[in-house]
Amino acid sequence: MNSSSNLNANANAIKSTVILTGVLYKNAHLKPEFNDCAVRASLNAEKYGGKVVQKYQIKENLGSGGKMDFILIVEYPSQEQMLAAHANAEYQSIQLLRAEVFREFNVYLTH
Repeated sequence: MNSSSNLNANANAIKSTVILTGVLYKNAHLKPEFNDCAVRASLNAEKYGGKVVQKYQIKENLGSGGKMDFILIVEYPSQEQMLAAHANAEYQSIQLLRAEVFREFNVYLTH
């Protein structure tokens, strides 16, 4: 392995954290798509080693901008696994469900 390959292998071995935020449509939690979306997204993340390390329901925004309904922090064993979890066919189909229940949904990659 050359030094460039070693650097790429080391970068992929570093844990990768994503922050998910969202705003639900009114009463979206009552729709069957909400539960289906949550279960399928959780299973998809777990398949790639993703683990929820913290979750918050937001009470109030003391800063500027709109209020998110929740924040989830999910950790993956590597950036490669995190990217795979967000680029597969299952993830793409989950996004169709999200459109039914979320007014806004964000996925932030940290470093």
